[in-house]
Amino acid sequence: MPKQNARALLVQYSTDGGTTYEPLAGLTTRNISLNGNLVDITSINTADPGGTVWRETIAGIQSMDVSGNGFFESKTQFQALIDAKNDGTYLDLQITCPGLGDFTGTFAVGTVGLGGELEGAITQTVELQSSGAVTFTPEA
Repeated sequence: MPKQNARALLVQYSTDGGTTYEPLAGLTTRNISLNGNLVDITSINTADPGGTVWRETIAGIQSMDVSGNGFFESKTQFQALIDAKNDGTYLDLQITCPGLGDFTGTFAVGTVGLGGELEGAITQTVELQSSGAVTFTPEA
């Protein structure tokens, strides 16, 4: 797969429950983490209790985190973030990874921040965490 342009990595939220998506909050940097905890189930080999013990694991909790920074761009998009944060509701997200495919799922808003310098534009930071399963659809 050839190298991909980073600006093609899109984080979008649904405005209607999963049919129509629009870009989330003017993000200029986007970070996506797929996480999987491991549960240690190591036990001693009863046939050779003094021998070498190898760790054994099983899959634990799976999650996905999305974060980014950008510029305040749309009151509507910012309001969607604030409403979800304040109301404890969720956003339906679609994350498009060029050349790979789309991740789709429901996300809670962990953090929304605003900042700015004296001679600069208002910036924002966003952190979101998956709530439930995230599906991946490979690019055709």
